[in-house]
Amino acid sequence: MKLASSRGNFLLGKYNFKPKQAAEAYRTILRKMDFLPDDSIMSVAASKGRFLYGHARLQAAMYALFQRMRRKCVADKTNAITFFDQGHPEYRKLYRMAQVYLPTGSVQGAWMSGKTTENLPMDMFTKDANEKLSKHCLFTQAADLIAYAAFLKIKSEHKQLTDWQEQNGFDQLYESLPKTKVNTRVSNAAPRDGIARLK
Repeated sequence: MKLASSRGNFLLGKYNFKPKQAAEAYRTILRKMDFLPDDSIMSVAASKGRFLYGHARLQAAMYALFQRMRRKCVADKTNAITFFDQGHPEYRKLYRMAQVYLPTGSVQGAWMSGKTTENLPMDMFTKDANEKLSKHCLFTQAADLIAYAAFLKIKSEHKQLTDWQEQNGFDQLYESLPKTKVNTRVSNAAPRDGIARLK
């Protein structure tokens, strides 16, 4: 948010970017996410009042994201570890629960058992969640930048961008991400842009 709004003294470590400079710097950073594996960028957006398996908003979004992280690992036949930004103990609690119990729906509406959900825990995630202080972790900063760009895209869809955000093209900021890095399979609904919208 600080970079996007021309704050934070990011220019040479002591000055603020002008608004258009800040917007272009943000786009440049997103374009440089090409070092990430293909189909690895995914986000979940949950509006107020949206529930998933008894969880609301933040917890619902985390559950939905865990399901997709698990599915990506299964598809890639790989194990994984998880990093969280420091200061969110609720993330760790839900993550630990999901390693044991992660109810997951079927895209067909029901599983072979006839049940609408099955427990598909994150058992390929081999460690407890790691906490990182974002100012010392470039990987966490990258996740923050992607998440805020996705947030602005959702705000734009709801016509909630401020004037300065619209004037600097932040409705299109998320589109700066390299296309091959965005996981378009996180949702079957349009626009298939790597953002799962809980409705």
